[in-house]
Amino acid sequence: MPEAWTETLQQFSWEGRLSLTQLGLLGGVVALILVFFAWRESKLITRPKAAWVLLTLRLLTLLIVLWALAEPTDVLTEKKFRPKTLGIFLDTSASMTLQDPGDGSGDFQRWQEALQGGEASLRKKLDKVHGGLVAGSFNLKSKDKDTAEAAVTDALEQMDGLTLPDGFDAIRTMLKDVIIPKIASLSNKEIRSLKDQEAKQSVKSQLDDVVQRWRALLDQQYEEAEKPNVGSGKDSRLAKAPDWLTTAEDAWIKDLSEDVQVERCRFDSEAIAMGRRDWLDTVSMEVSPDKGTDETAWMKQLNRFDAALVVSDGVHNTGDSPRDLAPSLSGVSTVIVPIGDTRLRRDVFLHHVKYPQSVIEKDTLVVEGIVTAHDCRQEKIVVQLLADDDQVLDQQVFEVAELVADHRISLRWKATELGLHDFRLKVKPVEREFSDDNNEESVKVNVIDDEIRVLLAERLPRWEFRYLKSILQRDKKIQMDSILFNPDHAYRNRPQKAQEESLPQSLEEWSRYRVALLGDLTESELTPADQARLRRWVIEAGGNLIVIAGESMPGDFFDTPLAELFPVRQQRAAVAKAGYQLTVTAEGASTPPVLVAGEEIPSLSVWEKVSAKLPVYDLSPYSIPKATAHVLIQADAGRQSRQALSYLSWQYVGKGRVVYLSAPVAYQLRYRKGDEYHHRFWGQLFRWAIARDLGGGSRTVKLSTDKTRYPYRSDVSVRLRLSEVNGLPVGKAESELLVRSNEELIQTVPFLPDRGALGVYRANLTDLPPGKIRLEACGASIERLLKEEKYEGPIFLDLS
Repeated sequence: MPEAWTETLQQFSWEGRLSLTQLGLLGGVVALILVFFAWRESKLITRPKAAWVLLTLRLLTLLIVLWALAEPTDVLTEKKFRPKTLGIFLDTSASMTLQDPGDGSGDFQRWQEALQGGEASLRKKLDKVHGGLVAGSFNLKSKDKDTAEAAVTDALEQMDGLTLPDGFDAIRTMLKDVIIPKIASLSNKEIRSLKDQEAKQSVKSQLDDVVQRWRALLDQQYEEAEKPNVGSGKDSRLAKAPDWLTTAEDAWIKDLSEDVQVERCRFDSEAIAMGRRDWLDTVSMEVSPDKGTDETAWMKQLNRFDAALVVSDGVHNTGDSPRDLAPSLSGVSTVIVPIGDTRLRRDVFLHHVKYPQSVIEKDTLVVEGIVTAHDCRQEKIVVQLLADDDQVLDQQVFEVAELVADHRISLRWKATELGLHDFRLKVKPVEREFSDDNNEESVKVNVIDDEIRVLLAERLPRWEFRYLKSILQRDKKIQMDSILFNPDHAYRNRPQKAQEESLPQSLEEWSRYRVALLGDLTESELTPADQARLRRWVIEAGGNLIVIAGESMPGDFFDTPLAELFPVRQQRAAVAKAGYQLTVTAEGASTPPVLVAGEEIPSLSVWEKVSAKLPVYDLSPYSIPKATAHVLIQADAGRQSRQALSYLSWQYVGKGRVVYLSAPVAYQLRYRKGDEYHHRFWGQLFRWAIARDLGGGSRTVKLSTDKTRYPYRSDVSVRLRLSEVNGLPVGKAESELLVRSNEELIQTVPFLPDRGALGVYRANLTDLPPGKIRLEACGASIERLLKEEKYEGPIFLDLS
């Protein structure tokens, strides 16, 4: 196996900004000028020799200056070389234990003939030609004209001497007379320019058509061939792997190993590196029946390799979506070897369903998703949003135009009734559909009061305040009260306008608001009495506080009762002069305030582009997150940053939630987009801030989590809020959380009281299995409260 090695070179180099030629010309010109003036001086002074002595000293000084400008440097260069690396991943999940039918369907026949060995049959030779045509199409798409031409020409040469069955001759003629001359006519230098794009696209379409026709004819040859007795379909998909792997190890892997490091891995829900011997004996391993296939398991390892080969049946059924991860893997060459039945089943399935956890009354619920149709060309697909009594609330109909087609769907419902609603998003099955188990998704939404009352308070009219006030005034679902303590500029000989407004003067007045947003206030605006009332409103009344940092906020308040509210520490961070880039964290990627573009990937792109164009220069020095803080967006200064700083973070304090923005720069989302992203950010932030109390439950029992979707193996924080029918919190209660996966009870976790909030109880979950999880609150206290409230049914939440 090739090993990494290091080469060290030591050489003399000129590192100056000017080249030696430029320095020589500059020195020559200056020297001539000095000589000229020395000659003139020798004619005018009584001792001419003195002028030439001075000239010598001047020329010496000139040489020293030129030497300094050349910057002679002794350069030590250390080059580290590492061999190319290849990762080979074998799928060993439960689906690989399936036995495919021995009727020659799918790729069964190909695998059986490949494993027999011996002299290559005509079908295997035609398969090799097909591989060359696919390579040519791929390289043409990648704008590598020479490699594409070589691959197609080689495929044509492989046909020489073969007795081609009916239909193949026409394709050979098409390749020889049309496609290869067209590829040859393309200029390798100009193929990337707009001039040749139409010509390239034309020949690319023709070559793709040839590849599809060749594959169709080849499939027909395999279907008509005599079925071998070997295996007879009794062997599992995984049982085919050892012979194939042994042949590969003795052939091309052995040859590659001289120059390339080969790492062998197995994967199911995670990827595990293996030794050569254990890897070849994979078929004898005990495959757990509950091990699903996570195709992202090997994708997440690709950054370690220069190329990868994956042997899998492609049945992705657990973990994150490969579609979300695939765009970031374009730099790694990957070859997929399909194993098992690869026939395109006639099927329609629903996936990537997204919807808000809560909707304001009289607002519109929007449920979005993707419907993928296989082998349903010219079929009309009906997607319906159904109530729990099967009433059709909305539907969308579209016609499938391709053999494999994705369609984005968006269905709506006017939220007219308060409370928790269960809906179903369903795709009507088509005739002869392979399976209808993937045609439906449950939708659980809480409809809340039709109005959010917001208090907005600022000392000076900063840009964020101006834009935000304008946005909130136009939002019909938000009722805003704003306080600007210094609205006017102070001009000479003009008295400043008196400010009559003030912050709420009692806890009852504070309780009128669902959300309060405080800007850069000082202790003169936010007095000690105001601070005490604000603290009680957050901790005792469950208020939602949003703080935007400034010159005084929050630094002036760390020695006051408000200190515990902030999700950042009192310690000041070193602020980078070069500005900060905003980076969305893994936790923040799926959080509503961050999803300004609706979907996760486009939203991350928005934050990245805006931050790249407009770096954050006025980040508050108070931006080091506490241990209890949840950081949604980080502020990254690159190499200058020695610690992780937060731009957008939050934490629970008592019954309330505090959100902190460490710079007043959210308005930069308006860059080239106006209100679109900025409006969505603040609207979703306000609704998300109050959404923690909008989980499953009744008036007396509230069960909630921070998110409805959690990455695999992440911790889940569950919050239970108990109150009497008259609204008083329940101080002591015996309750527990039942955790179910696929209707099976897997955990029972007791709720522990939250010391900071009376009536609030918490439970933490770890190592949850993938898939849908149901959380249900139960206990004697809960049963009593529900009975007094006359509420029927369990209190539960569904996670995914």
